[in-house]
Amino acid sequence: MNYPFARSLICSAAILLLATVQLFSFDLDERAELLHLIETGQYQEAGDWVEEEPGIFPLLEARLFRETGRSEQALKSLTSHPLFAGGTPDLLVAAAGLEIDRGRDGVAVAYLLKALAAESKHIEAGSRLGLLKIKQGKRTEGEKKLREVLDLYKKMSREEAQQLSPEQFVWFGKTCEGLNRFRDAYEVMYDSALFIDKNSVAAHAASGRALNSKYNYPDSRSHYRDALSTNPRHVESLIGLARSTWSDYRFPGERGKEVHDLIARAKAVSTEYPAMLILEGDLAFGSERWEEAEQLYRAVLEIDPTHQEAQGLLAAVLWATARLDEFEQLQTSVEQAHPAPAVFHVALAERLVDRFFYRESSEHAQKAMDLDPGLPRAYAIFSINALRSGLESEGRVALEEAWLLDKYNVWVKNTRTLMSHIDEKFTTTEEDGLVIRMRSDEEPWLMPYILPLLLKTRAMLDRDYETAIARPLTVEDFSEHSYFSARSIGLPGLAASGVCFGRLVTLTTPNAIPGNWGAVAVHEFAHVATLQKAKHRIPRWFGEGLSVYEEGRTQPRWKRHEPLLIASEFHGGTLRGIDDLQGAFMSPRWRNEIMVGYVQSGLICEMIGESHGLGAIRKMLEAYSRGDTTSEVIRRVLGQSTEQFDAQMKAWVGAWILANGVGPSFQQRHVDHLKERAENSPDDASAWAWLAAAYLGSGRKADAELSMGRASKVAEDNADLAAVQGWMQLSEGKVDSAIESLRKAIAGESIWTYRCQILLAQQLRKRGDSQEALELYAAATIKAPKSTRSPVGGRSPWIELATIQDDLGLTEESIDSLRAQVANNRDDAPSRLALAQRLAQKEDWPGVVDAAWDLPFISPYADDGHELLARAFIQIEAWGKARRELELRLAAETPALKEIYPDYCWVLWKLDEKEKALKFSIRALRLVPASVRAQQVRDALESED
Repeated sequence: MNYPFARSLICSAAILLLATVQLFSFDLDERAELLHLIETGQYQEAGDWVEEEPGIFPLLEARLFRETGRSEQALKSLTSHPLFAGGTPDLLVAAAGLEIDRGRDGVAVAYLLKALAAESKHIEAGSRLGLLKIKQGKRTEGEKKLREVLDLYKKMSREEAQQLSPEQFVWFGKTCEGLNRFRDAYEVMYDSALFIDKNSVAAHAASGRALNSKYNYPDSRSHYRDALSTNPRHVESLIGLARSTWSDYRFPGERGKEVHDLIARAKAVSTEYPAMLILEGDLAFGSERWEEAEQLYRAVLEIDPTHQEAQGLLAAVLWATARLDEFEQLQTSVEQAHPAPAVFHVALAERLVDRFFYRESSEHAQKAMDLDPGLPRAYAIFSINALRSGLESEGRVALEEAWLLDKYNVWVKNTRTLMSHIDEKFTTTEEDGLVIRMRSDEEPWLMPYILPLLLKTRAMLDRDYETAIARPLTVEDFSEHSYFSARSIGLPGLAASGVCFGRLVTLTTPNAIPGNWGAVAVHEFAHVATLQKAKHRIPRWFGEGLSVYEEGRTQPRWKRHEPLLIASEFHGGTLRGIDDLQGAFMSPRWRNEIMVGYVQSGLICEMIGESHGLGAIRKMLEAYSRGDTTSEVIRRVLGQSTEQFDAQMKAWVGAWILANGVGPSFQQRHVDHLKERAENSPDDASAWAWLAAAYLGSGRKADAELSMGRASKVAEDNADLAAVQGWMQLSEGKVDSAIESLRKAIAGESIWTYRCQILLAQQLRKRGDSQEALELYAAATIKAPKSTRSPVGGRSPWIELATIQDDLGLTEESIDSLRAQVANNRDDAPSRLALAQRLAQKEDWPGVVDAAWDLPFISPYADDGHELLARAFIQIEAWGKARRELELRLAAETPALKEIYPDYCWVLWKLDEKEKALKFSIRALRLVPASVRAQQVRDALESED
C-alpha cells in the first residue's frame, strides 16, 4: 500500500511555460536587496533596513513583520500607508490576510471585495475570498469564487502564463486544494512555481503542506527542507517540518528530539505562530500535560478567537479530562457563533482518536459531514472510526463517499483495499457476542485456539475488573502485516502486532509476525476491559502496563521477562518517573524507548498489584474515568505523592533487578548520567568502571581506557573493572588475559557476574573444557533463572546448559533445563517441541501436554507439534482436545492419513460419535489394514448393529 504520489517535477501539458522564462534577478536595487534579505531569513538585517527607511516598500515591510510574528505591526504598516487609502489591491489583499489570521473575517471580506472591485482578476484576492467563504460555512459561494479564479488560469494565453510569479502559481494551487483538486494543485500549480524558481520558499512550503495532508510525510519533509535551505528561519516551514516529522512514526531518527529542536528554531523567530502553538499543544496533549495543552490552545484563541481547529482541540482536552459541563458550554458557544462549524467538529473528532474515543469521534465527524457535506476530511474520519467502533454498515457507506470526495487520501484508499480483502478472503465465527474474523485458509489452524482463549480471558477480566465487556466485540486476525497496518492506522509499516479500539481488536498471525500471538491476543483483550472500566480516559502507560501485567497474570508462562532491558535503563538513569512516563510512548527520546515504556509500565502495575491488590487497580481506573490526573489518582487511591510513588518504584525495581541477576548493558545515551555519577563519586572505582563500559558500548575505546585508568587508581582489584577489562581483552584477541579478568570479576561478584560467567563458559567450551563450562552455565542460570537471552550474543544460557548436559549424558538435568527455558520464554517454539519429544520418548504424556500446550500459539502450522499433542491427549483421555489436534492435522495440505485416521476414529468412538467413527474406521482400514485401533472400533460398532 504505497503513497499515491512521489515527489517529482513533472512537466505537465497544462503548464503553459517555456524554458526561456526569466528567473528572478537580484539586481542591487533597494527593493531587490530588501526582498533578498527577507527571503533568505536575514530578518535582523531586513529589520535594520526597514527601521532606517520605513514605509518605502509597505508590502515587504508587512511581510517581514508577519514572518517574524508581529502581525499587528504588519497590519499597521499596510493600513497607515497612503497607497492603502488609495485602494491599492495588493495592500488590501495583504491586509485581508492579516485580518483573517486574527479572526476578523468581516473586515477581511471588505478588503478583498474592494481589491477585486479595483482588479477583478487579482488571483490572491479571489482565492482568499473563496477560501474564506468556505471557512465561514458558505461552501457553495466559496467554491463558486474559487472556480472563477481557476477560470482565469484556464483562459490565459501562453504568454500571460509566462508572466506569472511563483507566488501567483501558489495561490492557484491553494485554489485547487480548496476545490479538492489535489493533483492539479501539486503536479500543475506548485510544480509550475518551482519550474520558475526551484528555490521558491512559498512553493516548497505549500507542497509540503499538501503532501502532509495526504500522509506522504517523507516527501513533505523533503519540500520543507528545501524551503529551509533557502530560508533557514522560515517559521511555516520549520513547523511544517516538525509536524510531518511528529506525525511519521516511521521517522528514521530521534523523532522527539528533532521536533523539539525545530520548534526551538521557530520560537527564536516568532513566539505567536498559531500552527506552532497547536503543535506544542498536541505534544502536551499526547503526554497528558493537560494544563499545558489547554494553555497553548487558548493562546491560539487569543490570537484568533474564531480558530475552529484550536476550539476543537480545546474541546478534546475538556472531554478527555471529563470536564463535561465546560465541554458542552464550549460546543454551544462555537455552534452559536458559527453557522456551520464543521472544522470544529472534525478537529475534535480527529483528536478524540488519540484518547481512544472512537465512537465519540465518529459522532463528531458525522456532525461535521452534516454541517459541510463537501469536507472530505470529515468523511474519512467518520468512516474509519465507525468501522473501528462497530458501526460497520455506516462506515462502509461513508468510506465510499470519502473516496469520491478525495481519491488522494491514502488512508481512505488503503481502507477500501482492506475492506475488499476482508470481504473476499475472510471467514467469520461468532459465539456469545465475540465475533472473530480471519482468512479462510488460516481458520483451521487458529480458530480452535483463539476462540476458547478469548472467551476464557473475557470471563476472567469481567470478573476481576468488575465490568461486562461490550458485546458484540470484533477480533480480526491478519496474516499479512500490510493489511493489519492498514486496518489499524490506515498506513503501512505499523511496528506492532496488535491494536485495540474498544469494540474492535486487530491482531497479526504468526504468518505476519513470528511470536506468541496468543499472548498478544490476551494483551489486546485486556485493553478492552481497562478502556471500558476507565471510560476510555486512561493514560497510555497505565493501559499498556495493565495489558503487559495481564499477559502473565492470565497465563503465567506468557509473562514478559526483560531483565537486561530494565537493568540497563535503571542503572543508566533513563527510566522516567510516573509524571513523565507517558512521554516514553508519545515522545520517545530514542527509537526503542517505547519498548522500555511497555516493560516499565508492566512492572509498575505488577508492583501496584502486589502492594495494593487488584481492588486498587480498579479504583485507579474508576478515578481516571472521572477525569483525574495521574498525580490525583495516585494520591487519592494509593495515598502517595508522585515523588513517594517514584521512590517506591525505584526501590521495588532495584530489588527486582537484583533478584533477576542480570547486569546492565550501557550505550551512548547512558554516558552523561554515568559520567556525572563518577565525577560526583570520584573514589568509587565501580562508578568509573561503569562509565568505561558505557564508552566501550558506544565504540569510544580511548575514553573507555581513560575511565578504566581512573578506576584502577582507586581500586585496581575492583570486580566491575575486571569485567570491563575482560571484555576489552576479548575484543583484542587476548583470550588468556580475558579469561583471567573474567575469573576475577566472577570471584569479586561484579554487577556483570552473569555476563562474565557466560563469556567465560563460551571460551572454555571452545577449548574443550565442557565440565567447567557446565558449571559456569549452571551458576549463570541460578543467578538469573528467568533470563533466556544471552547479553553477549548466542543462544540462551538454558539452551547451552541443556546441550552440554546432553553431551555429558545428564538427560534428566537437560530436560529440567529445557523446562526452565520454556517456562521463561513465551516465544520459544523449538524448545517446547524438543522438550515434548523428549518427554514423549519417556511416555510422560502429562509432561508432553505441559511442555507443548501453547506451542500452537507460537507455531500453529507445523504438524509435528499437533501430532505430539494428539498422542498425548489420547493417552490422558482428553478426547475433545485430541479431536481438535487431529482435525488440525487433517487440514494440512498433505495430511498423513495413515497416521491420523486410526487415531481419529478411536477418538470419535470415545466421544460417542458412532456413525462418524465407523466411517473413519473403514477408511483407516483401507489405508492401514493392520490397524488395531481401527479394527477394534469397527468391530465394536458393527457388533452393536
